[in-house]
Amino acid sequence: MPPVTDPDGDSQDALPPGERDARRALHERIKELNALRQAAALFLEGGPIERRLADFVTLLPPAMQFPEIATACLRYREQVFATPGHRPTPWVLQRHRESSDGGITIEVAYMEARGDPASGPFLDEERELLGAMSDILCTAIGRSRKEAELRELNERMELALTSAGMGIWELDVASETTRWSPQLSAMSGLADAHSGPFKGREEVVHPEDRKYVFERIQRAIEGTEALGELEFRMRHVDGGWRQIAARGVAIRRSGQTRAERVIAALVDVTEKRRYEEELRQAERVEALGLVAAGVAHDFNNVLTVVIGGAGLLMELLPEGETRELAREIRGAGERGVALARQLLSFARRTPFNPTHCDVNETIDRLHPLLARIVSAPVELAVDLDPAIGPVGCDASQLEQLVLNLVVNGRDAVEGAGRVSLTTRRSETNGSAARAFCTIEVRDTGVGMNEETRARIFEPFFTTKDPSRGTGLGLALVARIVRQWRGRIEVDSCPGAGSTFRVSLPIDQE
Repeated sequence: MPPVTDPDGDSQDALPPGERDARRALHERIKELNALRQAAALFLEGGPIERRLADFVTLLPPAMQFPEIATACLRYREQVFATPGHRPTPWVLQRHRESSDGGITIEVAYMEARGDPASGPFLDEERELLGAMSDILCTAIGRSRKEAELRELNERMELALTSAGMGIWELDVASETTRWSPQLSAMSGLADAHSGPFKGREEVVHPEDRKYVFERIQRAIEGTEALGELEFRMRHVDGGWRQIAARGVAIRRSGQTRAERVIAALVDVTEKRRYEEELRQAERVEALGLVAAGVAHDFNNVLTVVIGGAGLLMELLPEGETRELAREIRGAGERGVALARQLLSFARRTPFNPTHCDVNETIDRLHPLLARIVSAPVELAVDLDPAIGPVGCDASQLEQLVLNLVVNGRDAVEGAGRVSLTTRRSETNGSAARAFCTIEVRDTGVGMNEETRARIFEPFFTTKDPSRGTGLGLALVARIVRQWRGRIEVDSCPGAGSTFRVSLPIDQE
């Protein structure tokens, strides 16, 4: 047996037996305590436990009475971690702990016989050390499992919040600090730090809504009113404003009036509110359609008498100014019938009967009317491409489309300006090559910003004075284009005018 040395490296052979045994026991206790300290430090880092088990097993042999012939092994979840040279021997000390995932086994072995043959090679202190080390390992594994479960729960929560478009906001009343979830950062102008002072955050709420929102929060803190549900506009990361619905609660200790925390869940309902408004507009359009249909039928009955009477007068009167007046009356009645037909088309009371319609011929027929609509100081320029072929559409609807686009262009021009109406033929390439007739109406008016351009086809949306428009013209144009399986494009920016481009499929011969 090699000579025993104390912690300072001095030989203990020359010491009296009692002192030598005491020093040996102290040396062993120091090694055990050092092993326990290292094991505790190893598992205090947190995170997945598996990558540290190989380091853990190396702490055992140096803590044994005979480290030069000691090896160690750890078995966990069908994984084995062992120090070099470990193999089955008759001199093994083992500890096993059951767990929900199969148990943990650690063992220390001596490669040869040492110590007292009667009591075995392991000291009582070594048995206690192995038990303590196995307890540390079980505690660390349990903690790691809880951390993994909490991490998975947080990930599922994050996924649920992201999928629902929901963010969480929390206020600590005493410190006046707030915290918010990453989802709220993504849908607002809040910084990515996810925390900050409560004061100075007012700018994320729309100026018109700030007083309402912060007074509700203050009353909830003071206990005079439940926070409950509230809706407001909040700044988005793109610089615009989004409609937010929130539901919050103030948390206070039992018996206290003033709240300690305020927590709220926030949902972006901008798209939902837009769909609700579109539904309301659709209901208004439907109601207007019913009224228009009734008016059109009654109007037709009146015009039938007018047209019939004017025709009879033309037959009875000799040539002259009076007969010419009767002809004008009949012409006005026929235009009234066309107007009634347009009302019925808007009300969707007339079937869509596409025919081979010549676009240029239709525009030529409308030209005198368009010239009267677009009068000085606004100039009307018409340029028609003779190469375009007939399109499959309803002639009266085509007139309605062109008329609405030209009127819209004229109304956009303030003072002197120009409205251009052109047609041209265009082709698409690829396996499904098609020819289109493109009708383009360009004006030199005030133009539109992006927000206005996104809404121009909504029924009843208009930037004009109520006396100049109802907001139905462009909505009707968009419906007609969809009905013809065409497409419509708009180019516009403030101060640079607007261009409406309608493409309709040309009938293939």
